[in-house]
Amino acid sequence: MLAGMALASFAAGRWGDRLGRRRLYRLLLGVMGVAGAVFALTSWLPALMLAAMTGTLSTDANESGPITTLEQGMLADAPAQTRARVFGRYNATAYLAGSAGALLAGGPAAIRRLIHGLPADQHWLLLFPVMAVACGVSVDSPAATSSARRSAFPSAWSACSAASCCMRS
Repeated sequence: MLAGMALASFAAGRWGDRLGRRRLYRLLLGVMGVAGAVFALTSWLPALMLAAMTGTLSTDANESGPITTLEQGMLADAPAQTRARVFGRYNATAYLAGSAGALLAGGPAAIRRLIHGLPADQHWLLLFPVMAVACGVSVDSPAATSSARRSAFPSAWSACSAASCCMRS
């Protein structure tokens, strides 16, 4: 996973602007959804290794892979007088979501003690594709576009970043 995060982060930083930030963001969200589904549905080692090498899954509560690389590159577009506030808001949102995800990580096992028909822990990773689709759709929403024009920091992207940070923990 770490090698995949490093390689994908390098690629996002190197070619992100050439591909287009929104296009790359949607692509990374799609890859994250597929990788989560692979981890949810199989235990076949080659498939798990390939999914891990995408760089879209994180080993810690706060993602530090290609999605973060792309998002932090966008922070440079914020006006100089608000850049520090934008960066602070971005980090606060990401760390709060990562903390919430870490806190909720034990939820499925705790709930399973009360409701015995719930799926195994790994099947909860099927929320990755659901979140990827929701975030991918919100990247193209009119609110995200107008927000991007107003503040140079798309609020839909930060909300999806927070959700994906929460999902990664």
